[in-house]
Amino acid sequence: MELTTVALFMASFFIGAACVQHEEMVMNPPLSGHAEEVRGVVVSAVSEKEGRSRCDLLVTCGPFVGHLLRVTVREKILPWQVGDGIAVWTVVRGGQSVFHSSHLAFDYHRWLIVHGYIGTASVRSDGWRVCPQSLEQLSLISRLRVAALTARAALLRQIFPVEAQRLQHTSGSSHLSQEELDEAAVVAAMAMGEKSMLRTSLRDAYSISGVSHVLALSGLHLGILFGLLTLLLGRHPHWWTLPLFLLTIWGFTFLVGCGASVLRSATMLTVYQVMKTFHRQGVSLNVWAFALWMLLLINPLSLWDVGFQLSFMAVLGILTLGYLLCTYERPWRYRFTLTRKEKSIRSLLAFLYVSFSAQLATAPLVMYYFHRFSCYFFLTNLLVIPLTTILLYLIVAALLLFPLRGVLLTLTTGCAHMMNLFVSGVAALPGASIEGISINEVQLVAIYVVMILICHLFFVLLHPGLCKDIL
Repeated sequence: MELTTVALFMASFFIGAACVQHEEMVMNPPLSGHAEEVRGVVVSAVSEKEGRSRCDLLVTCGPFVGHLLRVTVREKILPWQVGDGIAVWTVVRGGQSVFHSSHLAFDYHRWLIVHGYIGTASVRSDGWRVCPQSLEQLSLISRLRVAALTARAALLRQIFPVEAQRLQHTSGSSHLSQEELDEAAVVAAMAMGEKSMLRTSLRDAYSISGVSHVLALSGLHLGILFGLLTLLLGRHPHWWTLPLFLLTIWGFTFLVGCGASVLRSATMLTVYQVMKTFHRQGVSLNVWAFALWMLLLINPLSLWDVGFQLSFMAVLGILTLGYLLCTYERPWRYRFTLTRKEKSIRSLLAFLYVSFSAQLATAPLVMYYFHRFSCYFFLTNLLVIPLTTILLYLIVAALLLFPLRGVLLTLTTGCAHMMNLFVSGVAALPGASIEGISINEVQLVAIYVVMILICHLFFVLLHPGLCKDIL
């Protein structure tokens, strides 16, 4: 058994190294260095900063077909919409190797390569034109992604009309207050993964408070959707409900842009549901490892994606430390019937253990990349996660109950307003975060080793029976 494990590990290592080298060659093609016409489809909302507009193009023809290009136009307001075909006359500038970077400062070019961008392009105000684009040269996955992102943009404009007023806001003619824009930004980010409206100060407030994870679509959001599907389809899955479940989960994943944390969650939920359908154990470290292996096989450069690392470490903390804390001896552990009060206490403790485990597992990475430790994350999550759950259920209800959409959206923005006030208040408290933390790779590994040794000492050596079901 040990020899087989070592062989699998070595094979995965060498296959992964070969995949990373191949992906780097694909993402760093030879560039001409002179101006050329690049055609593509707009796949992100246009954002404005310092008198320039920026968006992402999915290249539809030529040597860069199927890759993303970050385009900056020297024009304050652009009439582009997601799904529009655009041709630009520009010089494409490439990125660099993912290995040539430092964690002490944000490396923009490395971020581009890891997230699938072939490079950047600066376009003059008269260097672009709108023209229909054919998607025939794109892969099926890319075409589905374009269709999903176009549908998401249309849905945002219909359900959240403030998104349609964003361009007016950039020119200073919007009648909306800053609070209303922040509320709409949080709703759009949590519902559809559209984060272009979030102000830097609002992002910082959520980061300092330790709840920035609710702004990024992740396992929390798909978990809420999964709970709704379970309520509608039943707790015990059947073979005929599996296609409906998979279609809903992956449809939502494509709709919100296929981010790293959403892909991780969708993959794990898919494996979980398949295993439960065929009466097998659904949640374990093996499922976690399988999801990690599959996503790295598809895109090896995801290993250098900070969001990817944080997402998988949070789940690893929940599956290990969270599980051990939830199953630790309590007065009602050996009882078959519990009172209502004991059930409530058990549910509250489980919520606290899961939140604590995820935050603890990601804290070293947050200190390594963002040089910050949020001191009140435990307190903030106690209110923000329930508010997030209520907000997402209100959004689903607004989509399904069209006659009541106005009332439900009012409640949704009210919930977002409460959340913003609470998060901003916590971020303004003295000692809300410890800033300026600087640790290197050796110290990062050492912190995790110490954490593992402490958990091993307490749970494995002192209580070995708790660990038998993790794998």
